[in-house]
Parts: sequence; C-alpha cells; structure tokens
Amino acid sequence: MLKRVLMGALSVCGGILWAEDPIVISGETRTVAAESELGAATSVTLADGGLVAFTKSQTLAKTYTVSGEGGISVAAGQTVTAAAANLTKGAVGKTFVKAGPGVLAQSSALGTVSTPSRWVIREGEFLLSPAGSQFGNHSAATALTLDIREGATLHLRSATTSGHSPIGPLELTGGRFLTENFTGTGREGNTAFKGGVVAHASTTPSYISCPRWAHLNHVNADTTFDVETGATLIMDGILTNGVNGAWNANMPGQLTKKGGGELILLKRSGFTNGLRLEGGTVTVADPEGLGVGTVTVVADATLKVLPGVSVTCPPLAVEGACTLTVEGEGAFTAPATLPEGLTLVNHATGANASGGVTGTTLVLNGSRAVVNVAAGQTLTLTAVEEAMPGLGALTEVVKTGAGTLRFPASMAAFESLTIEDGFVETANEVGLGNASRVTVKGGGVRVLASFTQAKTPLYFSGTGRLDIPAGITFGAHSNWFHSASAVVTKTGTGIWKLVTQFKLDGTVKADINAARWIIDEGRLQLYGGDNFGGYATRPNITLEAHEGTAIFTDNGGAHIPMCPLVLRGATL
Repeated sequence: MLKRVLMGALSVCGGILWAEDPIVISGETRTVAAESELGAATSVTLADGGLVAFTKSQTLAKTYTVSGEGGISVAAGQTVTAAAANLTKGAVGKTFVKAGPGVLAQSSALGTVSTPSRWVIREGEFLLSPAGSQFGNHSAATALTLDIREGATLHLRSATTSGHSPIGPLELTGGRFLTENFTGTGREGNTAFKGGVVAHASTTPSYISCPRWAHLNHVNADTTFDVETGATLIMDGILTNGVNGAWNANMPGQLTKKGGGELILLKRSGFTNGLRLEGGTVTVADPEGLGVGTVTVVADATLKVLPGVSVTCPPLAVEGACTLTVEGEGAFTAPATLPEGLTLVNHATGANASGGVTGTTLVLNGSRAVVNVAAGQTLTLTAVEEAMPGLGALTEVVKTGAGTLRFPASMAAFESLTIEDGFVETANEVGLGNASRVTVKGGGVRVLASFTQAKTPLYFSGTGRLDIPAGITFGAHSNWFHSASAVVTKTGTGIWKLVTQFKLDGTVKADINAARWIIDEGRLQLYGGDNFGGYATRPNITLEAHEGTAIFTDNGGAHIPMCPLVLRGATL
C-alpha cells in the first residue's frame, strides 16, 4: 500500500488529488525531460530494474532509493547532476545502475559507505566531482563495489588535492576508471586500490588512468589485480606505496597479479615489497615497471617486455617448481642468481620500437610519456589519445632511441615534445605532435613535405639535425625557430628557407645567440632584409657551409652581416 500525502486544496472532478510518496518505478523505464514529470513527491523508489531516463540536462532535487536494483539513464549529449544525498540512500545495500550514453555527475562527496552495495556503470559516464573523500577514506572497509562495463567510464575528478578516493573492490569488464585532480600540479591521481581490482574477459581492454600516482591498499599496503583469462587490464599510472612515494619505510607495498589474463603496466612502479606472479602475463612498458623488491613466481607466468624497453629484473624468488617465460622485443637482464625450482625462459631480444605505447597508440595521461624507437626501426603511430579531456595539455612526450618516430596526421595536442635521439618525421606542423613546444636536444626533425611554420616553436639545444630531403622546402619563422648556443646541422638536398628576418635588433627577435648553423647538404635560402644582427656590431651566429651547398638570398636588397662565415667549398 502506497503512502499517500494530501497535496493541498487542488481538486479534480470534485475530488482530492493524492500523490504517491515515494514514487515507485518497478520493472520499467520512465522517460522524462524534466524531473517534475515524475510527480510532486520528494523521493523515488526504483525496483526490479526500474530506470528513470532523462532526455534533458538538469540538476536533481529528489532522493532516489533502490529496492533491489534500479537506476538512472541519461541521453546522449546530456548531463544530469546530483548531490550525494540524492543517490547514496539508493545505493546502500543495493545495486545502483547508471545507463544511457550521457553523463551522470555527482557534485558532492560520498564519504564512508558502511553497507555492502554495488554501482554498475553500464553505459556512458559517471562523473564524480567532489571536494572531499570518496568510498571510505582511510578506513579498512571495502563496502562499495564499482562495476564498470564495456564502453562505460567512471571519472573521478577531485576539486582539491585533499580529495581522497580509496576504492574497493573495483571490477572492470572493458570499462574505464579515470582519476584526476584540479588543483596542485593538476596531475595527482589520489587513488588507493584498497579493495583490489578484478578485470573480467571483454573484447575491449579494461583501462585505469591515475595521472602520476596511485597507491596500494591503505590498510596493509598490499593489493591484488586479478585479470581473468580473456581479459586485458591497462594500468596507466605509477603504482606506489603512498602518495608521491611516501610511507615506504613503514608501509611497504606488494602487488599480486592473479588470473590468466594480461596486466599491462605503462608507467614505472614505486611499490617496495615486490611483485607476486600467480599466473597469466605481466607486460611492462617502462624499465622500472616491476617495482622495487623481489619478484616472486607462484605459478607459471609470462613477463612481456615491450619494444624499446630495457628491464633489469629485480631478485627472483619461487614457491614450488614454476616457469617464468620472458617474451617481447624489449631487453631483459635476468638476476645473476636464479632460485632453485624456477625455470627461466628468456626470449626477449632487445629489438625495435616503443616504450610507453600500447600497440601504435600513444595515450596521454598527464605524466611524462617516453617513446623509445631502436636504431634502424621506424614507429608510425596511428593514434594519440587523451586518457580524459585536458590531460594532453599536461603531458610531456619524450622521443628516445636512434630510430624514427612518425606521428599521425591528426591527434590530441600535448604539452611538449622533447627529442633526445633519432628523428621525428613530419609532413606538417601537426605532425610534430601538435605540441606547444618542440625541443631538440639530440637527434632531429625530418621534413617529409613542404610547409612553413605557423605556430609550433622549435627549440634546438645542444646538437641537433634538420633533415630536408630533395624537392622539399621547409620555411622557418623567426618567432618559432630558436637555437641559442646550439649547433644545428642541415642535411638533405632540399631547401631551408628563412621566411622572416632572423636578427636581434629591430622588430623581429630570434633567439639565435651563439648559435652555429652547419649547411651540410642542400641550401639555405634567406629572406630579404637584415639577418643575423642587421647593423649590430656583435656577431650572434656562425654559418658554416660545406662543399656542394649554397647560401642564397631571395631579395637583392638584403643586408646580411654574417660573422663569422665558414665556407668549405660552398657557394654564397
């Protein structure tokens, strides 16, 4: 029998209008554009899979209580916002379902959950954006299970660095769990996996992104990642004992890998009590991906080292007779002493391509991403993606290795690109990674098609190369080409064209003090006007042109005090 509340002096056909309180939606989906369409009652009970489907964005005022299982659906492109008080009553002890491709946003902290319950993020995004702690803070309880399904995302966006989110347990079936913080460095992922992680079999890999740091169980600093057979779990973040690597002495953390599936660790690991392998595959994309401490093999397991990664294995231990098989094209150095009972099969070769890259996709998550390409190899990325919107602007990409890296034609922008060795090839500015700054410390840039700089600054530091093949013209703009105290060697028979004046006095200022430009092949074509100091008395650059090369000006009125100028059989 529904409780009935008198609504006031409103009558219908001489009678009195009564409203259900709570409103009960059982075994059906009630579609509404506005919350008021549900009725005037202040609470809604969802039972037997009942859903309220919102077609428009709005902020909820009613309380939604689940009896058994029920939830809220949000239409594509819409956002429904609720405070914790609107939803937590329904979640406690029950199963709350987020459905629909839109966003359900919770604006206040959930706090401690004392009764076991489950949230199923079935579709779309559940955005938690509080200023406080979620899911129990530092308590030992692991009452709330987060169950994220394929194609769905749970996005924890803490409004302050104090926003703390120890979770447990976390279940992923091809879903995405993303964390971030707005303040501080903007890169902290203040999450503790105190309840462990289970990845179920799915066609899409499950994905966890914790920009910079994520720590293991607060209570005893240990946790388990159970990746079931047929599942892949990508961990894109640094696993450590505590925030910023703290508490190492009194809280040594251990990570246990269970299940027959694959756990991919994209970043280094800072936990100090070792890695426990109970089956399946662990893939590392960073030289320090295995953490600090002993790697204990409990059952037959596989360790995969991604191309371009060089891993020196920590000490190995074994429980019983087990085999550890090392695969991948990265380099693996085994410990000098192997424990009795362990069979090590090492197929790692130390061959070609990338570190910090899954397949040919680079994921930007706010921390430093190193892409290593070995000598003689070319890695062509097919996609550059953000783990969540805005993290590209925080991500520094570093190119290492003597091989060649090529970015796709379009991609997410990132903060900066640093080239330490080898070439980055590009056919346009976007091909430089769409970065706000490109720094060449070693290696260089190879231009594959003619274009002129318009926005992306190149900073040469140390010794770098600019390779321009035959038939190609690269137009360098003085505002975006900097080489103070650097040595820049131009190779390839194409044309390096300065499209604006490179000088220190006047309206255009180029950072070229004490630079040395070596034209080893092809030609340097100068823009008309005053270059390299104009009428200034001090020299600020040295030009060196080798045999078979030329330096031209495209304006007869150009004033080019080049001092000193070194010619080795070249044409001026």
